[in-house]
Amino acid sequence: TDYWANVSSTKRAYHVVISDTGKALRSPYNGVYSAFNSASTAVLPVTQGQISSEVFNEDLIIGYAKNAAPKVWDGQNTTVNLVTATAATGTYPSGWIVRAHRNRLWVAGNSTTPDRVYYSGFTAGVPDHRAWNTASSAGFIDVQPGDGDPIGITAIFPEVNQGGLYIAKRTKIYFINTSD
Repeated sequence: TDYWANVSSTKRAYHVVISDTGKALRSPYNGVYSAFNSASTAVLPVTQGQISSEVFNEDLIIGYAKNAAPKVWDGQNTTVNLVTATAATGTYPSGWIVRAHRNRLWVAGNSTTPDRVYYSGFTAGVPDHRAWNTASSAGFIDVQPGDGDPIGITAIFPEVNQGGLYIAKRTKIYFINTSD
C-alpha cells in the first residue's frame, strides 16, 4: 500500500508491503525495503490473503486478522514500530477489513460477529479512528445476520459518488446509505 503523510509541513511517502510470510516492510520509494523495528510487532499472521489497509488522519491502518485489532503506523517518526491500534474511547474493534469513508474508519471481518460493520466516531468534532464509543457517535451496523451466508462480510467498498458503502458477503451485496 502507499502511505503519504504531511507532518509539520514535511511530506513523507512510503511504500509498505506485507510478504507472503506476513513480514511488514517499508520503503521510502528508493527500492530499498526495511523491516519495522521489532520483528515481533512487524510479522502479521495473515490468513488466506485476508489483509486490507487504509490511510486515515495520516495514520496507516492495516487490518490483518479476524480476532485482532488492526495494526497502525503513524509514520511521523520513522523509527516507530507498527503497533496494535488502541482506542482513545471505547474498544477498538477486531477485523481484517478496514475502509475509510466519509470521515470514518469502517472495520469488519470479525469471526465473532461476521455480519457486523463498525464505524469510528469523532473527538472534539474531528474524525478519529481511535474514537469507538457511542458518545463520539461511533457504532456498528449488523448487515442482515441470518441471511444464510456462511462467512459474513468479505469486503467493503464505497459507492462511486460517495453516497454510501457496498457491503459484500460471499453470495450477496448490500448497500448502506452513509449520506447525511
